[in-house]
Amino acid sequence: MPLPDLAAAALVISECQAGFVDPEHSFLGGLAAAAHERQIVPKIAALAETFRRYDRPVIHCTLVHRSDFAGVSMAAPIARLAHRFAVAVEGHPSAEIVEGLRPHPADIVCQRQSGATLFHNTDLESVLTVAGVDTLVLVGVSTNLALFAAAIEATNRNFRVVIPVDCTAGASEESHAAAVTHSLPLVAAMADSAAVTTALDELAASRSSEPHQS
Repeated sequence: MPLPDLAAAALVISECQAGFVDPEHSFLGGLAAAAHERQIVPKIAALAETFRRYDRPVIHCTLVHRSDFAGVSMAAPIARLAHRFAVAVEGHPSAEIVEGLRPHPADIVCQRQSGATLFHNTDLESVLTVAGVDTLVLVGVSTNLALFAAAIEATNRNFRVVIPVDCTAGASEESHAAAVTHSLPLVAAMADSAAVTTALDELAASRSSEPHQS
């Protein structure tokens, strides 16, 4: 699938927190190892700089639990695991966005306390709508859960979705491969960060070459 027009795109960074992508703090060893092996943090950082350079929104979506886990349903196994290991708890290093992706002053942080998707109990949709965004470039973790769920919810809300695969990771090599091969292409345009950067560069160049109205 070709890339959609990125003139009104936002970069949405999913859960790049120590508790998920830093091997020292993560309770999901396979996910953290995959994120490290695939070097997604520096790739996302470079893409974020491109978005900032062209004054496009950079949005960090985080999951930060209360210390008592109030409001967090234990229905899902992953929630019970997070509770058991006290991961991504407010004030704990595991809840922090990893070094290299710390938000810049103009960036936006959409934080939730519970749930498996970026839109759940957050102002993400409002932020996107007010900013005039029509396309989400989704990066981060994980391709087999949060990113896939976010792509579906974004589609349900009439946003287009682009997934730069080299800026993502899954819980395992097998689950990541299955997600980017079979699931995500049904709801998103699959690409890499180089293609997204090139598209933004070309868009900026075409605008700068347009004749100015006198």
